[in-house]
Amino acid sequence: MLQKLESSLSYILQGNLKKAEAVLSEAKTTEDEYVMGYKDALQGLLDSLNSKDTKSFVFRLKKDPQFLRNELERLKESEASHLCTEWDLGYFKCWTSYLQGLLQIPASAKE
Repeated sequence: MLQKLESSLSYILQGNLKKAEAVLSEAKTTEDEYVMGYKDALQGLLDSLNSKDTKSFVFRLKKDPQFLRNELERLKESEASHLCTEWDLGYFKCWTSYLQGLLQIPASAKE
């Protein structure tokens, strides 16, 4: 299940939202809290990107490299916190993977 979610994230980073949504919709429900947190984060990413609200958090990340790096560090700190539930860890892992993926994309391709 987690592999399917990770492939959905890869499609998001490639800009193929339709394929990401299709893969996400095929993902079976689970009682694994970590996987549920990861899946919820993916759904939120897709919803934000599909809204095309250029003032939203996800679009700000694409436009401001320093903001992106700052948010990545903040999320890594949260992920390392001992106060996180399994759901939180899955949620943060999805977001940190997304932010790290954005850092790998050339600025010209993020537009």
